[in-house]
Amino acid sequence: MNLENAISKLKSSKEFKEWFSNNKDAYMTYAFIMAEENCENSSRWQIGYYNRDNRKVTAFNVDKNCVSAEKEQDIFNKPDAEVKEIDLGSVKIGFSEAIEKADGLREKEYSGQHAMKRIAILQNIDAGQVWNITFVTSSFKTLNVKVDAGSGEVISHELISLFEFK
Repeated sequence: MNLENAISKLKSSKEFKEWFSNNKDAYMTYAFIMAEENCENSSRWQIGYYNRDNRKVTAFNVDKNCVSAEKEQDIFNKPDAEVKEIDLGSVKIGFSEAIEKADGLREKEYSGQHAMKRIAILQNIDAGQVWNITFVTSSFKTLNVKVDAGSGEVISHELISLFEFK
């Protein structure tokens, strides 16, 4: 399921409509998907909505069979940091195309790094609105690639050993 279909399914669901009726000022702040080697089998999205009033995020899980909401949670950033809204009208590059761009970079620049998992988050951060893609590799490293969601340009990439995380 692509992101556009997941958002449509979410917004038409009873769960979202009921939640949104009590959270009118909330806005979409991220879309998350995790894929194994074959990205075509990925079908479960997590879409997060931020409520500015209480500074909490509600995550909705969307797959082909159902929509479910998780319990509201605190945000994972500095207290004074702004949680930016996703502008879907500016997203010109979908998940599949972003993964292709990141995979192309991985094959060219990091050919020895075989990706076991791919984690992608559409988010609006200081670098702009990006697909923030992390590959977990068979050599116990992570390759993070940021792809501009509007232009498809790779704007940064970094390879880090999992053993360097503290």
